[in-house]
Amino acid sequence: MDKVYIQTYSLGQTFRDDFKGSMAKLKELGYDGVEFAGYYGDMTAPELKAYLDEIGLECVSGHVQLAQVEETIPFLKEVGAKLIICPMTRFQTMEECLAVAAEFNHLGKLAKEAGLQFGYHNHTDEFNAIDGKYLLEIIMDNTDPDLVKFQVDVGWAAAAGINVPEFLTKHQDRLCAIHVKEADRVVGPQKPLDFSKVKHTEDGRPIFPPELLAHLDEMKHLDCPTGKGLTNWKVVRDIANAAGAGIYIIEREWDYKGDDIFGCVKEDIDSLREIFA
Repeated sequence: MDKVYIQTYSLGQTFRDDFKGSMAKLKELGYDGVEFAGYYGDMTAPELKAYLDEIGLECVSGHVQLAQVEETIPFLKEVGAKLIICPMTRFQTMEECLAVAAEFNHLGKLAKEAGLQFGYHNHTDEFNAIDGKYLLEIIMDNTDPDLVKFQVDVGWAAAAGINVPEFLTKHQDRLCAIHVKEADRVVGPQKPLDFSKVKHTEDGRPIFPPELLAHLDEMKHLDCPTGKGLTNWKVVRDIANAAGAGIYIIEREWDYKGDDIFGCVKEDIDSLREIFA
């Protein structure tokens, strides 16, 4: 049976407010492990590894901002992760694509030396194109296939209007994992968001300006319950497994039940398990 993981970003502030309680609940709901999103319960790597072993969860991956990847590699390695993933960065021109690709190659080499795989996670904007080629494919063309892989967020790709099975098949050799996100409609490849105006509290929590907050709110509502949207998950699984990239990580953008995020992520894993049965 395929293992199913969850990106801790899915739990929002709940994860920070009750780290251990959240982790125990995820285990209870049937998740095999987690992909961290920059918060590790204020634990050292040995403490976190011991805690994960104690409750029976794996750390399969971590989302790490580009500027923090190098310093976070040793931490995630010690915790037992397989992947270290950049969740987003800006590239819209050919010059930006080439610069980002060079940085990815550098970080990919460092990650490989530590026994990890470096990868990149898409949103919709990477499916804008230059001369008929997706920006994401330009990054692929200019990175070492051994050093840089891609964690395809299926929900964002579908929302961008991409034929996901066709895209995954075309780039099977570049896949490292699948983000299980469900989108219920196509909005096209949007322009990248400008996070330069985002401020942070003393404990690192973001304070979004109203216009950015409104856009983020609109976008997150594309994410419907798993199995209720655009994606044929059995086809996605067949392609990913054939590519050796059968790492399935659920990521939820919003609490569609109003105030029951654990109810949402329980439905997500139950639905995925039923589809994969």
